Amino acid sequence: TYNAVLVPYPSTTVLYQDLVTQIKKIPGANVISIEQIKNPNIEALYEYMKRTIAKECPGNDPNERELFHGTGDKAIEGIINAGFDDRFFSPSGAW
Repeated sequence: TYNAVLVPYPSTTVLYQDLVTQIKKIPGANVISIEQIKNPNIEALYEYMKRTIAKECPGNDPNERELFHGTGDKAIEGIINAGFDDRFFSPSGAW
């Protein structure tokens, strides 16, 4: 397993509200909940790599971008148990 857990994202946060605003712009999209898959091991590695990249960039800016996607229950379990598989994206950017 990937030591990942599913954590509900609090609706009181700015990020939650921003995501809902963005998603409402998509015709037919409806927000049921926003949850985050957390994996402490991968997060630590990501932060290390981000710091390493930042050292090589002007102004120590790693040019990080946050990306989000929606999916169904079955896919969430797969991501938690086996990791994120980018082979399943569509050309439109949907999963």
